[in-house]
Formats: sequence, C-alpha cells, structure tokens
Amino acid sequence: MSTKKTSTTVFIRASREEVFDLIVDTSRHREFVWGYVDQISGPRMMEPGTESIWRIKLFGNTHRVYSCVTGFERPRWCQERIHIPGLFRVTLDQTIEEAQGGVNLTMRWCYTPVSWSATGDAAQRLINGPATVHEAAQGTLECLKSVLEKDLVV
Repeated sequence: MSTKKTSTTVFIRASREEVFDLIVDTSRHREFVWGYVDQISGPRMMEPGTESIWRIKLFGNTHRVYSCVTGFERPRWCQERIHIPGLFRVTLDQTIEEAQGGVNLTMRWCYTPVSWSATGDAAQRLINGPATVHEAAQGTLECLKSVLEKDLVV
C-alpha cells in the first residue's frame, strides 16, 4: 500500500481560539466538514483521547468513520487518527498559526488505503482520481472559513 501525504492551507479572519473551538465541536461538523452526514457516537467536544464514530459521504457512497484524537494543544493544534473500514487509515493534523488580520489553518493528511480489494481500488481512485481526498480537504477548509467569516463586515 502506498501512503500519500497532502496538505492545504486557508487564511481565516478569526482568532486561533475561534477556529480551534469550531474544529473540536463535533455538533458543528455538519456546517463545514465536506461530506459529513452525522455522528453516531462520541462526545460533543473533542479532547485528547476522544473517540467517536460518524458517517461521511465520499463521492456517492456513505461510509462509517472511526476517529480518535491523538494530539491536542489548545488553541494551536489537533491531531486525529481516522479509519474508514475498507478504504483508509488517516492521520489528520490541523495546525492554526497566527497571521496578520487572522490565522492560517493548515490540514495535513497522511493516508493509506487499507487493501488492494475492490474497496482498496476505490480508495486508490479517491487518492489519485478526478475527485480526490485533497479536494474534500480543500472544500472543508473553505466551508470552515465561510462559517467563521459569515458575520464579518468588510
């Protein structure tokens, strides 16, 4: 299995605390996580060691997602280990850095398809195909930015 790494960054006119608080509030994931369907189990607020199960729709198919928070440094960084059975194992790092007038939020994904089976082939298409996990991450960042900046008067 080949491991693939990707990252994407967006500038957000908000404080680190506002961005971090939105990221760790699972009750708000529907507002910005690309493809998010619902949360099956787990707490509302993510903390170190938090485990949850949720569902995501990836390019036409709904999948169960198992997540565990493995790193946490409020309000700068959060890391999750994510498993989508039959598709991926993912390490997701979300880093929030101060910038003039706001923050830069960077998502770094390191993901590996879990098999060369039919679902492993689907995972490879999601990594390398026309509709990729990178596009999903970019969509998530743009939605998060929109949620946080919607009430700003420019």
